[in-house]
Amino acid sequence: MSVTSKRPSEFIFVAAQITSLRSRKFPCSLWRCASAVMLAVVTLPGVCGAGDIEELYEHARFFQGNWKIEMEEAGKKSTETARCIGTAGKCNIWFGKDATSMHGYDPKTRAWRGVGHFKDGSRWERVISQPAQSRIVAGTTIIFSDTTLHPDGSKTFATVNFTCLGPDRFREVTTRKDQNGKPLPTIQTVARRVTSQ
Repeated sequence: MSVTSKRPSEFIFVAAQITSLRSRKFPCSLWRCASAVMLAVVTLPGVCGAGDIEELYEHARFFQGNWKIEMEEAGKKSTETARCIGTAGKCNIWFGKDATSMHGYDPKTRAWRGVGHFKDGSRWERVISQPAQSRIVAGTTIIFSDTTLHPDGSKTFATVNFTCLGPDRFREVTTRKDQNGKPLPTIQTVARRVTSQ
């Protein structure tokens, strides 16, 4: 049964422990890794069977490989590399400069789910909503909604617009705001698959 025949739904994206942060100033470092961590972007139906999980994981394989990531935030440009691998348990693991993230299917909630924990004690969750598609191809667009909980109790919210540019490239535009609605600098990212890091 094709994912295209299923109704759209939401699911939660996972990120896990941060391996390092260049500074304790969280927004730039977090959104660099978060914007690049668009790993398992597929729509889950309300109920998922074993075949559906297989199909969804096949779609998430788009992100597996080595990536060169070019970012711009508040006029400042930077470049870094990342690597994504798949597991026997049908999860993707992303090894970035500032983060290691893991995500997969949660049988209890029947969703692609997880949470990220950062070196400064912050934690974030991602929800992905988009119409069902059979696979990620050039022109596929996806909206990510992120909430970050900081150790001091404050929150940061972000909307990430993902666009697949082809089999080996994607672009993201991340707009952010604090819990009071104050805009934070937008982050623009282009990731290109490379043969090695």
